[in-house]
Amino acid sequence: MRPEVIILDEPTTGLDPAEAERIMGIIRSLSEAGHTVLMVSHDMSMVRRHAQRIIHMEQGRITSDKPASGRCSIMAEILQYKRIDGVFHRMNALTKIGFLLVVIALAILSTDPLVLAGLILLVFSLALVGRFGRELLAQVPMLIFLSAGLIFLTVLTMQSGDMVGYLIPTAVPVIGGHIPVTTGALHFAAVLSLRFFVMLFTFQLMIISTQPRDLITALRRLHLPVDYALMLLIAIRFIPSLQLEGRRIQEAQRARAYNPGAGLRGKIKELTPPIIVPPSSPTPSARPMSSV
Repeated sequence: MRPEVIILDEPTTGLDPAEAERIMGIIRSLSEAGHTVLMVSHDMSMVRRHAQRIIHMEQGRITSDKPASGRCSIMAEILQYKRIDGVFHRMNALTKIGFLLVVIALAILSTDPLVLAGLILLVFSLALVGRFGRELLAQVPMLIFLSAGLIFLTVLTMQSGDMVGYLIPTAVPVIGGHIPVTTGALHFAAVLSLRFFVMLFTFQLMIISTQPRDLITALRRLHLPVDYALMLLIAIRFIPSLQLEGRRIQEAQRARAYNPGAGLRGKIKELTPPIIVPPSSPTPSARPMSSV
């Protein structure tokens, strides 16, 4: 029996990563043997690593049909190194580490929001010169979300400086007018938020433009023990790892017909997707189909 077409529905569901990769290896061998393999999956990370062609369907309709952009490993997704022929990519890793330390030191020592804003513009301008400004802009929504939470917590816990108003208007019954907003709290929160921007942008600048092996080699030249070098590399990729997992969860939810909607409300619902989506109609679920 030698079928021309093999159709697989979620062949890696419930498998651990190692076993899933083993199954994908078997599927690839079938493709290389001359079979046409159609695989339905919601795991876009796996699809991007193995498929030759990706067809994305939503609400029973094809929304895109294009060749896969190229295989990449899980670590390549997390480390986010971009192969670009830019100025920073040609720069020595030790030089970039020195630049990182200088910028972070200035950000920590400065309490002037204008100086910190200038550092952000400097780092972003350098990213534009290096041709990866888009990657830095992708971090802005997360930074704004963190900054909003930081401002809220600071207003709740700090009452230094002149009062400019109340977090809850006085017109609100019972709870209104009990949480004052002060200039000291706003200034402190603004400084911390801008420092987050500076540090994350600078880390991104270095990581996107530096091969992981070059970074490890540079840290070893600074006589940093290899265990500490690896821990540092993992630490600075912690947030991107969380973003990657969050994106996978959202893709899985959409594959099960979850539609958060448009506008600001949809963006908020995307941050808290439900674990179980009850079927609302017989419309086929939105799942990407790939040709391996």
